[in-house]
Amino acid sequence: MDIKDEGYYKNVRPEMLRYIPNSAKTILEIGCGSGNFSAQLVKEGVETWGVEPFEKSAKEATQKLTKVLVGTLDDTLKDLPDNYFDVIVMNDVIEHLLEPWDDIVNLKSKLKKEGVLVTSIPNVRYSKNLFKMIFKRDWKYTDDLILDRTHYRFFYKEKYSKNV
Repeated sequence: MDIKDEGYYKNVRPEMLRYIPNSAKTILEIGCGSGNFSAQLVKEGVETWGVEPFEKSAKEATQKLTKVLVGTLDDTLKDLPDNYFDVIVMNDVIEHLLEPWDDIVNLKSKLKKEGVLVTSIPNVRYSKNLFKMIFKRDWKYTDDLILDRTHYRFFYKEKYSKNV
């Protein structure tokens, strides 16, 4: 059963559009929700696909995208064509996957040779999150945001030196 309110699946994420190459003609969004992000990419000659595990949101996405597969990434991977997509988008998705590294490797076969993977990932070291954790000793899971109870993994931005 889905514990999130309907607004959770309606994100638009316009700030992520700049990472989508203008030349992209085939785009797959994993965790497309109701299709609002990929709907921004719909134009003549562009084919947009989505994968969404929640049937209600997937049904809404079918009104906006070329094709929507209902199910998890594991459920639908075999139904996605190999060497087909110019771009695969995973906006705030990999933290929900049990084995995100394996899933990314498996998705690589779905990309064209010059295809790209575009992701966004919540940063667990976000200042407000750290403040609550350190000064208020508060690490409470919620229904959304960084401490979403459906996150299996937490990630943070790390700066690397040139020697690493």
